[in-house]
Amino acid sequence: MSIRVAVRSILEDLMNRLRDEVVGCAVSTMDGFIISSAALPSISSRLSSEKLSELGEITSRIFHEIEEVEKAKARSIAIRGSNGYILSIAVNDALLLILTSENPNLGLILDEVRAVSGKLKELLGY
Repeated sequence: MSIRVAVRSILEDLMNRLRDEVVGCAVSTMDGFIISSAALPSISSRLSSEKLSELGEITSRIFHEIEEVEKAKARSIAIRGSNGYILSIAVNDALLLILTSENPNLGLILDEVRAVSGKLKELLGY
């Protein structure tokens, strides 16, 4: 099984476990290249790889700026919009991007992210 397929399987499993909380997710490199993604059919047409790539690039730049200013490694960024959150979580040299529903249970999402991060670290070899 390819890395892309294995990552997609992890993302789909995450979405199944958090079906009321998460509407889309992706894993990208720190420079914005999408490794794999998954989204609910209702938003998949709006969530192109180009948009996901842009989100990855933007949050990666924010991570780098925080590291330069704070002299500390940033681990996550949460941006709240009118339709939910965009969460960006550093998984070593990759980013886990999560788009949430309007009123998500962030504690539940972050708890699941811990488990997924471990699987992604193993799989990606970071």
